Amino acid sequence: MDQTDFLLCRPEYFGVFYQINPWMDVKMPASNKIAMLQWTNLCRVLIEVGANLHFIPPQPGLPDMVFVANAGSMIRGKFIPSRFRWPQRQGEEPLYRDYIHGRSCAILPLSPSYFFEGEGDLLPFRNVYFAGYGIRSDKQAHEEIIKKMEVPIELLRLVNPNFYHLDTCFFPLDDRSALYYPPAFDVRSRKKIERFIPDAIAVGEEDALSFSCNGIRMGRHVLLNKATPALKSALFQRGFVAREVPAGEFIKAGGSVKCMVLSYTPP
Repeated sequence: MDQTDFLLCRPEYFGVFYQINPWMDVKMPASNKIAMLQWTNLCRVLIEVGANLHFIPPQPGLPDMVFVANAGSMIRGKFIPSRFRWPQRQGEEPLYRDYIHGRSCAILPLSPSYFFEGEGDLLPFRNVYFAGYGIRSDKQAHEEIIKKMEVPIELLRLVNPNFYHLDTCFFPLDDRSALYYPPAFDVRSRKKIERFIPDAIAVGEEDALSFSCNGIRMGRHVLLNKATPALKSALFQRGFVAREVPAGEFIKAGGSVKCMVLSYTPP
């Protein structure tokens, strides 16, 4: 069943005020005004294609809270909260937990010994999950999820700091197809993607740097920041319609449209 409910956070306090990934540069700040327009447009498009939106209130001092995909992961009606690697984002953790818990969703915490950055590093494909590790999330955190949730997970090692979360370089489309950027992974992980996914579509550098793998699929609509004509054609050949939803201000902080939504199961 396609995901139709998403949790988002208004980018009221968004900006580039520190550097925790290669995309961020405090000397090249993002425009909060433009970011707000881009986020509002994303919400409009999501509603237009049939999504149900839910919102967690933003909090001052947490500019990256707009990237709700990193809040945690919803699996079988249970919420696995994140534990952020960078101190700058750790203040978000109790806010996400309290929001989800306040809506009667079960919370399944992981060991505090490991870092786990939510749906940014854990994406479903058919009856399995692909899990990114090596930069932000720890391999041991995913292994703990396997034991606690009894779900099949295939581990993918990320090796390119520009693609520090799995959702920046891997985008499942349906039960046959996915976009991925090969240089983001080690050789073993690339082979695993090609083995498990019948129609693994390798994107080029231009599309990868435009965050084309950081997308949202709603039915046949594929929402992404930007796509080359070649990628649009590849999607069209598979029955998808690429819809560009500009997110340039958010890319200055290392995120795009997928980073701003968390697949959510409301009570």
